[in-house]
Amino acid sequence: MATSPAGWRNRAQGAQLAAQRALSVGGAALRTASTKATRGLSRAWQDAGSWWSRLIEGVRPLLVATRVRLRDATRLLRSDLGVIAGGRLGAAASRLGPAGSAADRGLRAGARAGGALSRRLGSDLAAAGRALGASIPGRRPRADVGARVTAEGGDDLATILGRIDAAERPEVVLVVPRSVAALRTPAAWVRLGAHVRRRGVSLMVVASRHEVRDYAAQTGFVAARTWGGLPGARPRLIPGLGATVWRPALAMIAGAVVLVLGVGYVVPTAQIEVAPPAEPLEATVEVRVNPLAPAADVRSRTLPATEVQRTVRASISVPTTGTARVGDRPAGVRLEFKNGGTAPVEVPMGTIVRNDARIGFSTVAPILVEPGGITDVDAIALRPGTGGNVGPDSLTHIDDSPRGLSARNAGPARGGTDRPAPGVSQADVDRAQQLAHGVLQKVAARQIASEHAGGLVVGESMSIAVIASEPLYQLDEATEVFVAEYVARASVLVVPPEAMHAFAERYLEAQAGSGREIVPGAVSAHLLGEPSMDGGRIAARVALQGASVARLDREGLAGLVAGENAADAQAALRQRLKLTSAPQVTIGPAWLPWPWLPSRASRIEFTLAPAAAPTPAAPGSATAK
Repeated sequence: MATSPAGWRNRAQGAQLAAQRALSVGGAALRTASTKATRGLSRAWQDAGSWWSRLIEGVRPLLVATRVRLRDATRLLRSDLGVIAGGRLGAAASRLGPAGSAADRGLRAGARAGGALSRRLGSDLAAAGRALGASIPGRRPRADVGARVTAEGGDDLATILGRIDAAERPEVVLVVPRSVAALRTPAAWVRLGAHVRRRGVSLMVVASRHEVRDYAAQTGFVAARTWGGLPGARPRLIPGLGATVWRPALAMIAGAVVLVLGVGYVVPTAQIEVAPPAEPLEATVEVRVNPLAPAADVRSRTLPATEVQRTVRASISVPTTGTARVGDRPAGVRLEFKNGGTAPVEVPMGTIVRNDARIGFSTVAPILVEPGGITDVDAIALRPGTGGNVGPDSLTHIDDSPRGLSARNAGPARGGTDRPAPGVSQADVDRAQQLAHGVLQKVAARQIASEHAGGLVVGESMSIAVIASEPLYQLDEATEVFVAEYVARASVLVVPPEAMHAFAERYLEAQAGSGREIVPGAVSAHLLGEPSMDGGRIAARVALQGASVARLDREGLAGLVAGENAADAQAALRQRLKLTSAPQVTIGPAWLPWPWLPSRASRIEFTLAPAAAPTPAAPGSATAK
């Protein structure tokens, strides 16, 4: 069905309304986002201005103090030269009498010249003070709000009033530093207010102490913490721009510049790892092991040793050489079962009857015992041997006996025989104990050597003390192998690995000379042969290996690459040190992506690249047996 023109118009109007609503919603969203962004920027602007104001407040006392000192120096110079010019030189000339008239005229001319010099110096110093005051950040020119009068720490109220009366203009700004004690009471401000109103002076106050500002406000004066807080203070202009720039903008620019320069000067550090060409070092040294030495001594070639104790265990087994008797055939016996109850009892095959020594016999057939009756059955000993040949009436204990049933053997048991077999003798026990001493010594040496890898274990100094033994078989017990567990306390002298390494490093460093240094990780030491003991003296031959490079001029290298980027620093170092591989340059901290090395050489550290792991010593070379 075709759509009429009216339908098309309705559809067009609907689409237009939808578009208008969409544009309205979008405009509202843009306005909201713009308002939020404006507020955020305003807050950031205010924060930057507040930070700059605090910075200025910290710097201002120094600048103000400098200006005050310039003014005091001006006054002192004027007074001294004035005294000299006005009286002392004239008095000195008058004492010369008529004969000194020429000298008097010369001195007076000099005094006049000195006075002119004092006035000129005074005006120059005053101009310097005014220029310094005008250069204080955040200050307004005096002409903006009034003549400036600064109270000093030692001034009393009368002195301050006199300075106000001597001001060049009736509009006065009184600056009250923190050190001024004369204006810290309400009474002082009442007197000051009455005086300035009587004189017709318009007074405003700049004070860092809040109580002083409160007293001034209570007296009716305008008071502010800084000069810029006074009414009538105007924003400053940057010459040449023709536009007014407010302090927050200057604060943000200056803060960014200070931050970038400060970070670039203070924060970065650099670590540079270089691998100059190395020369191998080898030496074989006769050393002496001394348990009383405090440390390794290269001059006397002495290594310190400490006593190490460990508890070790070992299991020893030896073939037996003794003889023992073992059972060969079991004994047999006839058992009588009596039923003392009122019902028949079935006695199954395998029922066990024992004597007081717990020697047991097992029935070979099932039987039924009637009430009050007795029934016989054959039984055989549980274990072979002559131990089963028991006497009559000894087998009376029935395992799991029903109520009313009893048993006895009317005759003795017969037929049990023994045969000879290998058994444990005292010689076997002694031989196992002798073997245990050597085995425990080897176990202790292996354990201590693994704990002190790289050190020196003096095996000949080891002592073993067996503190416990637990045999699995007893003397004269039949067995082909005697087994026993032994626990011993081992004690041995050990040269620690760090002492061996320290001795090797110092010895090779002395051998290399003062112009070279040892490559870290390249030093190793291992024992050659076994140490020899002559009484209390322990001597050994030790092989030392290492590598050395020309000593680095770290200060000169740091000055060479300071402030350079990493690539240029690598190229310069490769050329200076004749490196075969590029040095590793690490600029920190990691959170600062700084492309240049620090501009201060003291922030650059040079290290030698560690050598590959030393070749392990031959097996057993670290342990002297």
